[in-house]
This record gives sequence, structure tokens and C-alpha cells, in this order.
Amino acid sequence: MNRYSARKTVRLLGLLAVFASAGYAEAGSPLVQPPFIQPPLVQPSPGRSPLAPDPIDQSRGLSLRPVPSAPVPPPPTERLVPEQRVIVPGTNREVVIPPHYERQVTDQRWQVPPLTGYGSQGEIVHFPGGERPFGQSP
Repeated sequence: MNRYSARKTVRLLGLLAVFASAGYAEAGSPLVQPPFIQPPLVQPSPGRSPLAPDPIDQSRGLSLRPVPSAPVPPPPTERLVPEQRVIVPGTNREVVIPPHYERQVTDQRWQVPPLTGYGSQGEIVHFPGGERPFGQSP
């Protein structure tokens, strides 16, 4: 429908509404009512019942439903401690401790394995294992 014929249709419907609301009728005759326009019937596509849901509405419903949340992962029981460089007390020598894993005992305590450190001139330094508070170096 082009713009001109759409305007004509709108104008005609507007005039019908004005005449109907003003009670325009001939003397002695009932009010003239505009004819009832029945909306077109939607024909279901072959193979679908008229009561089946629209595929677009089904898709929209599926996409807007809430997404189930994943369960909270358990806290790690082990952590990787990167390479550390520490000063051996009493000698002022720097020792390199290789990366190792520590196991969590409680919220604030960690089990550390026995460690072997290497000095700058190739000397070997042993650190005993045991429990340490969180954040304490060997």
C-alpha cells in the first residue's frame, strides 16, 4: 500500500468515526454503525495444530530463561610456591629455593616439605619441612 492510499484509508476511517460518534443518521432511522471488520484468520502451517506455540516465542522463552549457576569450587588444598631467594640467618648468604608445592592444613597453616636450597657458589642448604603460618618463608 503506498502512502497516498494509506492516507485515504486513514481519512475515511476518521470520517466514519466522526459520523458514528456524532449520531449522524436520517430522521427516524437507527444510528448508522460502521461495518464490523473481522481480523484475518491465521492459518497454521501444514503439520502444526492451531494451538501449537510459535517457534519464535519458544526461542525467545528459551533464550530469556535464567542460566543455572555453577557450584562454588572447593578451595585449593595445594599451592605452588614459586622460586624464592632468601638470606640464610647468620651468614648473609643468598640461597635459591626451587619451586615447590605446599599443602593446606588449616585456614592459616600450610605443610611444607623438606627443601633443598642452592647457594651462589654451589653449596647446598637443607631446610626442614613442617607446618608454617601462611606467608612465612622457610
